Amino acid sequence: MSEGDSREVQRLREELARKQGELSRMRDTLEDLRQENEQLKQDGKGFESTSDEVIELRHRINDKNNEISDWKNKADELEKTIDELKQNIYKLNKEKAQENRGISQEIEKLKEQNRHAEQEKTKLQQELQNQASKSSKLEQDLKNVTILSNERSLFFNS
Repeated sequence: MSEGDSREVQRLREELARKQGELSRMRDTLEDLRQENEQLKQDGKGFESTSDEVIELRHRINDKNNEISDWKNKADELEKTIDELKQNIYKLNKEKAQENRGISQEIEKLKEQNRHAEQEKTKLQQELQNQASKSSKLEQDLKNVTILSNERSLFFNS
C-alpha cells in the first residue's frame, strides 16, 4: 500500500471516529427528546385547562415529534456514511493485502533468480578454476617438452 493509501485509510478512520461520535451525540439528543416528549404527553394528561392550552400543548408535542424525526433522519444518514467509510477502509485494506502479496511473490521470484545466479556463478568459477588448472598443467607440460626438446637438441648436436 502506498503512502497516499495509508494517509487515505487514516483519514477515513478519523472521519469514521468523528461520525461515530456525532451519531452517539445525536442518539443521546434523540433519547432526550423522546423523554421530553413523553413528559409533555404526561403533562398534557393532567391538564384541566382551556382548549387553547390543550392546542398549544399539542403543537409543542408535534414540534418535538418533528424534531425527533429530524434527528432520527440525521442519525440514519450518519449510519449510512459510517457504513460507507467502513466499506472504503475494508476495500483499501483488501487492496493493500493484495499489493503486499504481489510484492512478496515478486521478492520470492527475485530470491529464486538470485539463488540460480549464485549457483551459475559458482559453476562458472569452478569451470574457470578447472580451465586455469588445465592451462597451468599445459604450460608445465610445454615447459617440460621445451626442456626435453632442448636437451635432445643438445644431446644430438654434441
